[in-house]
Amino acid sequence: AGFSENQAEIFGSRFLKNSVFEYSVGASYDSYVHYGVDPSLDSALSKGDAVHPYFTGQADIGLHSMHADSFHFNYDGALEYYYFTHDFDQTEHGAKVEFDFDKALNVVDIAGEVGGKFFGRSPDWDTAIGNQVHFWINPSLSKGSTQWRFTAGVNTHYVISNDILTFKFYPRGSFQFNMVKQVIVPYFGVDGYLESYGARHIVEDNPYVVPGLTVKPTDHKLIGYFGLKGRFSDAIAYNLKASYSIIDDAYFYVNDSSNVLLNQFLVEYDDVTLGTLHGELTIRPSDSWKFFLQGNYYSYLTMVSLDQPWNKPKVDIRFQARYNMGDKILIDAGIYAIGARYYENFDPATEETLPLTVDANLGLEYRYSKLLSFWARFNNLAAQRYYLYNNYPSYRFRVMLGFTYAL
Repeated sequence: AGFSENQAEIFGSRFLKNSVFEYSVGASYDSYVHYGVDPSLDSALSKGDAVHPYFTGQADIGLHSMHADSFHFNYDGALEYYYFTHDFDQTEHGAKVEFDFDKALNVVDIAGEVGGKFFGRSPDWDTAIGNQVHFWINPSLSKGSTQWRFTAGVNTHYVISNDILTFKFYPRGSFQFNMVKQVIVPYFGVDGYLESYGARHIVEDNPYVVPGLTVKPTDHKLIGYFGLKGRFSDAIAYNLKASYSIIDDAYFYVNDSSNVLLNQFLVEYDDVTLGTLHGELTIRPSDSWKFFLQGNYYSYLTMVSLDQPWNKPKVDIRFQARYNMGDKILIDAGIYAIGARYYENFDPATEETLPLTVDANLGLEYRYSKLLSFWARFNNLAAQRYYLYNNYPSYRFRVMLGFTYAL
């Protein structure tokens, strides 16, 4: 079989006295075709080598409080597990546990985030990273009023990989105040964290990677930011933000040069400093209509070893419009734009870029009853032949159909 994406999920919730219990069980079977052969090569790609199927089985449970005020102990806990396999050969077991809490005291407010991840991989998977255990403890204190709020804390992360323990410590703080109450709210702060990845995450991000690829954690050593946010009315809200980040082991997709077909991707790492401008605008003129516009500009200020941030855009823009017709028919339309991206072509004399990409999508949902609904998603409505990665022109038009039934 060629390209296909199939997913089934059962989910539900149960209201308890002061909390909500949620659960879900699901599975997916996705088959991706690594069709991106360099057209200048006189090579044939056999169907057996091109098709790469992935199966995922997962189960999640969660429990969160439903208190109306912050003087109670508020919490949100979740436990997730998945089984991920390529061609039912290479396998990864992934687990994640999270527990977040906050409580208002007489003098200060306390909060915390505690959690962990586990990635266990079969021996024939990429052994450069090996099995991983990643856990974190992030306590914080905050103080504020109706006019301002200050938060201070630390993020502590621990990773065990190949029997080596690594400890990371990041200061965290933020301050915001009302310049014009609710209309203009300046804010600024510092943050940092360690980001770890399972093979499942990498394949979902780029399905054309070399099967079995694993990626080491990214160290967001320091993030400094400032911005303005607020709302002009109940219907219009905005957020403008500028940030500066110091990042170690940022990863970038590059074509696997050891494969003459150049139709799969590995990653290269670099230590970078990144400047980002972010803006978003939400307009909700009525309960039925909602419009959302978001844009980002990225500037890689310094890079240690790579010539360019391979396959990373300078700009991305998203516009979304949603309409709810009496909670019976839901329409979701969007336009996405991704700016030009450099890709490594292994020719030091030239630099190649993928052009600006614009995609329009449409989603429809019909709620037949409170229990049963049908939906359809249409991608690339203009049937454009844009490139997401080097040698990979997009599918011109895609349709996904499904239904939801509440037990």
